[in-house]
Amino acid sequence: MGRFKIVDRVKNVLKLAQGEYISPERIENVYLANNSMLTQGFVHGDSHQAYPVSIWGVDPILFAPFASQILNKTISPTDLDAVKAAGQDVRVRKAVQKELDKIGKQNKFNNWERVRGVHLEIEPFTIDNELLTPTLKLKRPQTAKKYRAVLDRLYEEALAEEEKKPRAKL
Repeated sequence: MGRFKIVDRVKNVLKLAQGEYISPERIENVYLANNSMLTQGFVHGDSHQAYPVSIWGVDPILFAPFASQILNKTISPTDLDAVKAAGQDVRVRKAVQKELDKIGKQNKFNNWERVRGVHLEIEPFTIDNELLTPTLKLKRPQTAKKYRAVLDRLYEEALAEEEKKPRAKL
């Protein structure tokens, strides 16, 4: 019909391994709008991977009861060390992953738009660590550079999960 639809800024659009383009900012906004315990987000996709991975900032007040329920122990929202440790626990990360999968299905994300790896921190992005601009926009290249080891680990974990799944025989 001769119409244009603006999806995102050109420099924010990522191309994945299968040739699909994704808008990480749109994906982050959907996840953040539908999950109140997430406060900040960074969705990253490498051009040689088939899906994105993510780093999330969590609200300790809302995250502590969620993590307490999963770990079957009481975590105080004021005990930031315990909240950080809970965010690194594999069981908690998998539970957050399930929540994100539900949100992705509800919002009709394509398979390549759903994040497969999750890393949780209390406040990962600030102006002081130069990952946010003064107008509080995420500096994607600097963030990817700072968290490169984490992103690589998330991709390795996601690939290991894929290998565990049974494959259909043809």
